[in-house]
Amino acid sequence: MRQRHILLLSIMLPLAACAPKLEDLQNASIPTYSVDQTPSADTAYIHGSTAEEEHLLGSTSLATFVAAVDGKLIEHTKGAAPTEGTKLTPGTHAVLIGVFGGDDRTGIPVRLEAEAGKKYVVKADAPKNGIEVLWEASGPPTYLYIADEETGEAVTPLLPRDNTKATELHADATGPDAATIRSNGGYEGMLEYRGAGVITIDNKYTTKSAGNGVYEVTARLSPGLHAIGIRFRSEYWIGEVPLLLEVKPAASYAVRHAYGVKRIGDKKWSTFTIWIENEKTGEKVIPDVDIPLNRRLL
Repeated sequence: MRQRHILLLSIMLPLAACAPKLEDLQNASIPTYSVDQTPSADTAYIHGSTAEEEHLLGSTSLATFVAAVDGKLIEHTKGAAPTEGTKLTPGTHAVLIGVFGGDDRTGIPVRLEAEAGKKYVVKADAPKNGIEVLWEASGPPTYLYIADEETGEAVTPLLPRDNTKATELHADATGPDAATIRSNGGYEGMLEYRGAGVITIDNKYTTKSAGNGVYEVTARLSPGLHAIGIRFRSEYWIGEVPLLLEVKPAASYAVRHAYGVKRIGDKKWSTFTIWIENEKTGEKVIPDVDIPLNRRLL
């Protein structure tokens, strides 16, 4: 049975009529990041790109895109190409970048230090030796990164979209001020698996384990701002969420998740919820991010 990979821009289909009554449901919390393409010297700009990869079987179209910024789903203009871009305020951002060709999609949460007046483009460095362009199990990986559009220079590291092929992992901080963040994976039943785990920290994977879509991870972080990439799984759906976390000295954080049915407009949706809390105080330092899911079994 094939897994389906979703980003925060997933196609969202309503639940069947057997769900609870609409009026009894809690409204979903779906933070959104509105597309703004107005030129400005005071802001940065980021967008996706398209490319044709030639191989032995002909050619494959690869498109890269930006799916979310700082935990917020990008609201693309209706009818716009998936490569559509948006402005960014200068400073540190957690950005979910992705590539897809045909039915295959993969996202990687990365950290971007955006500079005013700069234009950035999401790039995919794909292998050129055939079918591995999209199916990499036995071939070289495809790498994703963000580049300065003017110079072509990579401004984020080239990360393989398959974490098992990572060459460098996150290194834990040391010292008395180091904080911890942990994720306990999830629950696996006879017919389902749901969980959420930390997959990247500041442009480095946290594990090379293939896992079961999410990971039991405990990492130590220095105080300050960090880009935390969360990978979640609900049944056969896998996706990522990019979050910015202001880490306090010696704090202890936990990634939490929940699954249920919520209301979006006049529809019922199967919803996966992610948040980060301070384990000592119980405070939600990153509030709920609801991700609508498709309920079909594949």
